[in-house]
Amino acid sequence: MDHWSILLLWTIVFFSLVWIGFCRTKDPTFVVGSILIFYFSLLGSYALVADRIGGDSGFTYQYLEDKLFPVYLDYSYRMTIHYYGLFICLAILPMVLFGQSRKILDFKLELNWNAPRGLMLALVSAVLSVWIMRDYLIQAIFLNLSGYAATRGQLGVDSLFTLHQILNRVALFSLAAGLVLIDRKDRLWRIPYGIFFVFMAAFCAILGNKNELLQSFILIALLWQCTHPKTSVVYYLPPAIFAILSLGLVNFVRTLPLSGLQSGLREVDLWNSFRSMFISNEAIGPHLAMYNTLLHDIPPSGGTSISSLLLSIVPRFFWADRPGSIYEYYVAHLGVVDRQGFGIHHAAGWYLNFGVIGIAAGALLLGCLWYYSLCRWQSASKVSSKTLFKFLLYPSFCLFLIEAIRAGPEAYKGFLVNWILLFIIFRLITAKTISLWNFSIPASRLQK
Repeated sequence: MDHWSILLLWTIVFFSLVWIGFCRTKDPTFVVGSILIFYFSLLGSYALVADRIGGDSGFTYQYLEDKLFPVYLDYSYRMTIHYYGLFICLAILPMVLFGQSRKILDFKLELNWNAPRGLMLALVSAVLSVWIMRDYLIQAIFLNLSGYAATRGQLGVDSLFTLHQILNRVALFSLAAGLVLIDRKDRLWRIPYGIFFVFMAAFCAILGNKNELLQSFILIALLWQCTHPKTSVVYYLPPAIFAILSLGLVNFVRTLPLSGLQSGLREVDLWNSFRSMFISNEAIGPHLAMYNTLLHDIPPSGGTSISSLLLSIVPRFFWADRPGSIYEYYVAHLGVVDRQGFGIHHAAGWYLNFGVIGIAAGALLLGCLWYYSLCRWQSASKVSSKTLFKFLLYPSFCLFLIEAIRAGPEAYKGFLVNWILLFIIFRLITAKTISLWNFSIPASRLQK
């Protein structure tokens, strides 16, 4: 079979399984997650195969081939399609086989979202995040660079960059959750929440941080679905289009030099911004990882990701030469420069650890965690402080899925971080008392 026929076959099999899974679960988030997996796994194949047989996909990925290696429709690429097809089908298989519809219409949220405290948490996090990035932004203005270029290679990043990303999430997650969970009597608080959310979205756009912004949109959708279960899927379409357009605008804004940001925004093309989300090179970069691995016959490392994940509890500040990730193993064997705009796919990460068995094991692990977390989410009839940690498992997984598909097995550390981060945010904002070591301070006193 030629590459085009193989690609179409895997696509038909995958979306047939998605349809079966949706019929069993009746959960739209399963469909959205499946589409995201397909986007980062096989969409790039359509562009590459179409261009190689004389078509024009509209993708501009040639610079990635210049930094890595050109792609040919050879045996290695045929196996790349097979391995990605196998991975995405196995990843949704647990949901297809065991998923059940457990939609709860009498959901009860026994948590009171403290609007002032939530806004304060977001404000403090945002101020600290901007403070960490202040030098990069100032240098970018003087050097006529975009914020994205300044923080993604040309000026480098320091050890506080990870803290900046966490603070961004704290601010955005607090605002996103508050927009949905604020009580009716406090509904006027949604105005400052919305204004501040727009500010944070603009800050993310300047720095090119689409990931945190996409995660906040997903969190809003999940919490709305849970607290308003009777909402028709049709009503989600306008917000979804708005979210895609916003993320497309980030693609445009992050290319503008900060010194010419105002004049550049006058030339924004909304249609091309929307279209850019469907032909983004982010669907190509990680996709090439499997092909390059097979083309250069990179041997499995035997578990680099596992050791890296376990040892990551030790900060690099204390252990500078701590064993690297599977991505570093991949880059070292290719002999290319790191931080050049390409990444690694989750399936390729598992293959580089354990070969073909790793692809199957990694996909099933991802699928089983997806199925288990969705079951916990659907079976929740009420959420209190005692059940909050379990309730936040599925939102944490959905946020993690966006990161995982573009990273190796080490991404499971991000899943734990998101889970714990969401739990801390919700506890800080909804708790009646805030415990500090062995005594408690009433939340009302903290507000004063």
